[in-house]
Amino acid sequence: LLHHPYLDTINVVVDPDLLVLCCQTCQVALPPSQMPSHIGNAHSAVRVDDDKYCGAVADMKIASALPPSVAGGKYHTAYPGLRIHDGLACDSCTFACGSRDWMAKHHRDKHPTVTLPKQWSPCKTQQLNNGSNKKFWRVAGDDDVVCDHQEVIDKMRKEMADVIRVEQVPQEKRMVSPWLLTTKWHEHVAGHDVGTLRKLVEFPKADDLIMPDISHGVEMYFDGALRLLEDLLDAIIELEDALTEKTGVEEKIHAVLTKVWMVKWTKHEGNPIPCPTERFMALSTLEADGGHKQPVYVTNPLARLEYCIRLVCLKELKILSASFYGGDDEAACDAIQTWFTEKTNSPFSRIRSLQHRASAIAYRTMSPSCVWWLDREAWHELLYGGNKIHIDCLRQMFAGTEEQMVELWEKKVLVGLSTRVAYEDIADDNTNHDVGYSFLSDRRNACFADRDRFLKALTGEKELFSRFAVIREGQLIWNMGALMGWLRDYAEFQKLVLIRCEMLSGAPGRGTELTAMIYRNTKACTGTRSQRNLVMLGRNLTMLRTYHKSGALSGMDKLIPHSIDGVTADLIIQDLALTRPFAEVVAHVCFPDRPAIKEMYQTNLFVNNHKLFNTDQLTATMARVSIPFLGFGLGVNSWRHISTAFKRKLGRFAEDLLEDDEQDTVEALQAGHNRSTENRIYGLSPDALAGAPEDLLPLFLQASTNWQLVMHTVPGGLQLPYTLARSHKFKQLAESGRFGPEFQRTNPPAAAAAIAIPPQGAEVMLSMQNSMMAKIETELVASIGCRIAASIVDALVPAVDTIIRNALSTAMPQQSASNSQNCWPSDERLKYAGQEEAYVMGSSQETQITTQPSLYLSPRASGKY
Repeated sequence: LLHHPYLDTINVVVDPDLLVLCCQTCQVALPPSQMPSHIGNAHSAVRVDDDKYCGAVADMKIASALPPSVAGGKYHTAYPGLRIHDGLACDSCTFACGSRDWMAKHHRDKHPTVTLPKQWSPCKTQQLNNGSNKKFWRVAGDDDVVCDHQEVIDKMRKEMADVIRVEQVPQEKRMVSPWLLTTKWHEHVAGHDVGTLRKLVEFPKADDLIMPDISHGVEMYFDGALRLLEDLLDAIIELEDALTEKTGVEEKIHAVLTKVWMVKWTKHEGNPIPCPTERFMALSTLEADGGHKQPVYVTNPLARLEYCIRLVCLKELKILSASFYGGDDEAACDAIQTWFTEKTNSPFSRIRSLQHRASAIAYRTMSPSCVWWLDREAWHELLYGGNKIHIDCLRQMFAGTEEQMVELWEKKVLVGLSTRVAYEDIADDNTNHDVGYSFLSDRRNACFADRDRFLKALTGEKELFSRFAVIREGQLIWNMGALMGWLRDYAEFQKLVLIRCEMLSGAPGRGTELTAMIYRNTKACTGTRSQRNLVMLGRNLTMLRTYHKSGALSGMDKLIPHSIDGVTADLIIQDLALTRPFAEVVAHVCFPDRPAIKEMYQTNLFVNNHKLFNTDQLTATMARVSIPFLGFGLGVNSWRHISTAFKRKLGRFAEDLLEDDEQDTVEALQAGHNRSTENRIYGLSPDALAGAPEDLLPLFLQASTNWQLVMHTVPGGLQLPYTLARSHKFKQLAESGRFGPEFQRTNPPAAAAAIAIPPQGAEVMLSMQNSMMAKIETELVASIGCRIAASIVDALVPAVDTIIRNALSTAMPQQSASNSQNCWPSDERLKYAGQEEAYVMGSSQETQITTQPSLYLSPRASGKY
């Protein structure tokens, strides 16, 4: 940086590369005419002497305006006078910015043919200022090596990639997956540019130049078909028909779809895929690299197509019934039955065939091994996707999120107030289904009776309360900006609570269910579930999840409990008792015309400002908190694999006795699927391909506690204040015996089953003994059966021998004398005793004889006669 004696007195320096004035405190660049006003506004204690200032600017030869563009790049050294920001870099060009939303907009505008990435590469950026010159450019970070030639190399590699974009058909069929051998979609797209093909099947936007508003018209059309299922009043249909512009669009859409889906498409030479629907699937499943999606990712769009075809047929059925069959729906159904049934020459039948094939492949295909264990003794380190993960890094990550969560709670949510709700042995009636009930409203829990405790504490601090509101003429005048800022801080706190509930409450569940959980009973008729998801089971604050993969088949939900760790559980209780009532007030003030937002704060466990969280936000937060500790971003799916892999080695109770994956384990059920699904898909290493176990006891809460202890996190159920349940107190609590007498601080795999079995340890051991005794009994009965069979054979052989000798002497008197002695070898009878061992019960002692693993063959069958 370049310095001037006077400019140093007002904290202004000159960047040597850009030759612009930079505020040393704010690290922004401004033109000479704007720097005095910036100093007066941002640093009011500093006074600028105009004459000295103008003389200094002239001495340093500073231009009157900022440069219109600034050179930057991945390996460009940062300009010393400007602040370095954390940003995102576009992987397709040199663009950089500071937010995901802005990067997504850039990607849609500049790279429409490239699939929108789920995440972009983090990078370091700079900008002149956050005013009229706020454009970001990329600079070298701490880990980037500055190289003058690297950008040239990157550009060359990009040009090379563009040359080989067109894919050809693999000539060797062994290189093609069974799915593509069935569909032949790879042949259909061969020789064409992948980006162009993907562009053909993009969903049209609202401002589409060729067919504007087509998406709205299609949506209206299928809404009309859906209403036929509900048998609404004719008046509603007549009202919609009166909207001529919409009715015309729907009729045209129906005409096109009937011509596509109610026609027999015949194959011929040169056109092996004549059906437009199948062509659409072939193109829509095409990846950016020219490959096709795996069958497991094709079943969902195929199912949606089947549903849409059925709706079109329903629409046509109603039209034919009214026009030609006098309202006889059954006759009209018979007329068009070909187009929505299987084993016919119809697009629907073809889609169903592809669905069956894709489902069969997806169900039978074992996921590739994504985990490789580096530590095969303590099982503390593995590779996932090439990234090294040590269990200590995970423990540090959870300790870090705990620190962030507590800091947000104390400084942002409580705004520095020292207030707390003391509770013990919370009463909760899990059979109470009254609307609005939760343990917070239970009269037996007097500690939660005052819902305005936080607001009262806030009004008691006049200076603090003045940030949010002032009282004038007996009325509260709210500071809307401060309230909105508090809601944003509250959402950040909730975000960290959300990911800890996902990652530390045992087996991870489905993000879509977690983000929509409710903490009090609601009306079933409102479209939400009447069963609340937050309950007290004993001393454990527990999430009740209901999602299970068999729910669609059985029509019933399963309640799957997850115990929340100690710090998170206490903060959730403090939040719902103290700050959630205040959040309801803030939502009412900030969104007076949107009562649904206030209702969300009244019922939902997690709220993101004015909406609910979604899985993408959950994944983004997990990535943000994991990168500093793991070096890469975790997501919902990757965490499921990694946590399952560690649970297989460190988090089981008694699975070494179990033999198959038809029975379910606690951790598998807690994840919302069965043991077979878990062993086939999640967290697979080569060691996981051995036999799978059965479940001994439905110890869901214990499974959660076990995982929390493995992660060195104080488990739930102790009901400690969060200040006493912090991670740095884990060792002290473990040594004091608070986690049970059998817990050891370092748990080898053989001892992992004893991590968290304080209350039910005797029951687990009894069940293990019973299982072992049952197996011993089975083996004993089998061996006794062999002995009995040997004894019976030993008794029958002499009689059978006599009968055969007599028969032979009668049939062949001349040969019987010479051959009868060899017709029954003395050791052949032993082959009846089975493949193990034959026991011949002698006169006084038991003689053990080893036999051949084959059945007895008569001399005639063996070729002797």
